Amino acid sequence: MQNSRNLSRGVSNSAVRWTRTRLLAAGIGLTAIALLNGWTSAAEPAARYPYQIAPRAVVELLDGVKDSSDKRISFAADEARLFADVQNGQMHEFSFGEAAVLASGATDAAKRKEYLAQLDTLEAGARKATGDAKTTLEKGEQLLKFIHAGPMAHGYEAQQTDLSKILDTGRFNCVSSAVLYDVLARRLGLEVRAVEIPGHVFAVVYDGPKSVDVETTNALGFNPSDETREKIKLPDGGEYVAERHHGERREVNEAGLVALIYYNHGVSLAADKHFHEAVVANASALALDPTNPSAAKNLMANLNNWSLDLAGASRYEQAITVLAVSLKLDPKDGSLLNNQRAIWNDYANSLAKSDRYDRALEIVRRAAQAIPGFDLAAEEARLFEQRGEESIQTGHWDTAIALADRGLAMVDSAARKELQDWRVGAFLRQSNAALQAGDFKRAALVLETGLKLEPTDGRLKNNVAYLAQQWGQSINAKDGFAAAVDVLVELRKRFPQIDEIKEVAANQVRQFVQTQTQQARYDEALAGIEHYGNLLGSRDEATGLVVYVYDARARKSMDSKDWAAAMGVYEQGLKKLPGNGHLANNLAYCQQQIK
Repeated sequence: MQNSRNLSRGVSNSAVRWTRTRLLAAGIGLTAIALLNGWTSAAEPAARYPYQIAPRAVVELLDGVKDSSDKRISFAADEARLFADVQNGQMHEFSFGEAAVLASGATDAAKRKEYLAQLDTLEAGARKATGDAKTTLEKGEQLLKFIHAGPMAHGYEAQQTDLSKILDTGRFNCVSSAVLYDVLARRLGLEVRAVEIPGHVFAVVYDGPKSVDVETTNALGFNPSDETREKIKLPDGGEYVAERHHGERREVNEAGLVALIYYNHGVSLAADKHFHEAVVANASALALDPTNPSAAKNLMANLNNWSLDLAGASRYEQAITVLAVSLKLDPKDGSLLNNQRAIWNDYANSLAKSDRYDRALEIVRRAAQAIPGFDLAAEEARLFEQRGEESIQTGHWDTAIALADRGLAMVDSAARKELQDWRVGAFLRQSNAALQAGDFKRAALVLETGLKLEPTDGRLKNNVAYLAQQWGQSINAKDGFAAAVDVLVELRKRFPQIDEIKEVAANQVRQFVQTQTQQARYDEALAGIEHYGNLLGSRDEATGLVVYVYDARARKSMDSKDWAAAMGVYEQGLKKLPGNGHLANNLAYCQQQIK
C-alpha cells in the first residue's frame, strides 16, 4: 500500500442517455468466455462478454453490501425469470412488450397487464392508421406518424427512457421511442430492429434485401434523406447523418433493445451517485445483451466509483467487498489494483490515527492475503512510521521514537528490521537537526540514546564521530584549543566504543601543533604536546611532533645562516629528547657549517 492515495475513478456515460463515452475506471480486458445470452447481426462478427463472471453473478456477489439508497439493489423475481428466458437474444416466455415494461420498472405483474392492454389498444389503432398502406415501407412510415400523433404526442424528454412512461405521459427519448416503434412494428408484421450509434438509438425497417433507417424521435424521420435532413433535426439540435457512423452501427434485436432501457437507467443512477443500483441496471442490461460494450464498461465504472465512495465515507469493509467483485470481473486492471491498495491503506491508516494499532495491523495482514506481491513487513512497519513522520513534522521527536518502540513490540519479526531502521534514521535526523542548530549537547544526547538501543549500528557511530569533529572545531574557534580538547576528552568517556573519537582528538592536537608552529609560537606548540600528547595515536607520534617543532624553529635560523642559533635549538631539543638521532644529526650538520 502506498503512503499517498492515488485513486482512479471511472467515468460513467451521463451526458446523454445513450452514448459510448470512453471510460477510465477499468481497462477492459477481453477475457475469452462463451457468450451467455448474446445476439449479433449476421453481418457482424460475434462479440464476446468481456469479463470472467456472469452479470447476474455480479449482483449476487454484492447481495451482502447495503448502502444508504432506497433504490432497488437486486433483481425482481420476474426480472430473473426474464433473464433466464432469453436464449441467443430471443425471448420465449415473455413478449417483447412485457419485457420492455418490466425493464421500465413495472415489476408488478398486475401493473404490467394494464400496460399490455394499452399496447393492445395502440396496436388496434396502428392497424387502422396503416390499413391503406400498399408497401412494407409505407406501413413503417405511417406507423411513425401514428405514434407521434398519439401516444408520443407530448414530445421529447431527454431522460424518459421507459416504455411505461410513454404510455403514462406521452413523453419519450430516443430509446423509449425506438422501443415503442419496434413493439408496434413487430405486432404489425414488420421486420424491424434497433440500431445503436455513438450517442443515439434509432430503428431500421427491412423490406426484403432493402432497409431504411427510422429516426423515431421525429414524425418525419422515416428514411431520412438529404432533402428531409433539415426537417428532422435531433432533439438536441444535431443532425441525423447516419453515414457518419457507418462503421459504428450496432443492430440489436428485442432483448438488446430492452437491455438499452436498463442501460439508460444505469446512466441516470450513476449520475445521482446511486452506484449500487447502477451496477444492478448495467448487470441487467448485460444479462439480456452480453455484447453491449457500453454497459460492460459502465458496470466496471460503477463498481469502481461505488467502492471509492464507500471508502470516502469510511465504510471500508463494504468498499473492499465491492472492489473484490470488480477484480473478479477483471483481475488485471491497473486502476482497480491501484485502488485496491489505496483503500486497504486508508482503512489501516484510519485505525492507526485513532490509536487502534492492533486492529490496524489486522487490516494490513488481511490486505497481504488479498493483494498479490504485498510487502507485509514494509506495510506493518509503515503504519508506525507514517504516524511517526507526522510527529517529526511537528517537532515531536520523542513521540515519534516512542511510537517506533511501541511498534517493535507489536509487529511481526520480519517487520522489526524495517522499523528498527526507521528508528535509527529518526535518531540520525534528530541529531543532525540539533547539530545544524548548533546544539551539540542535544545532538550528543540523541546519539547516546540511539546507541543504547542499537549499540552496533554503524550509522550512529559515524554520526558520533562527525559530531565530535564539528563540536571540537566549533569550541576551538570560540573558546580555544584547551576547551575543545576538554570536550573531546568528555566525548571519549561517553562513547568509549567509538574509536573514531580518538582520531578526532588526535587530529585536534596535530592541528594545534601545526598552527602554533607555523605562527612561530614554538613554546605553545611544545606545551600542547606536553599536555595532550596522550591523545595522539602513539608515543612515537608525540616524539615526531616534538621533532617537527624543533626542526621548524632551527630552520628559521638556518635560513639566515645563523648556525649557532640553530645549534642552540637542536641542543635544547636533545635535552628534551636525549639520544634522538634526527636532532643529533641535524646538530652535527650545523656544527660542520661553522667549521
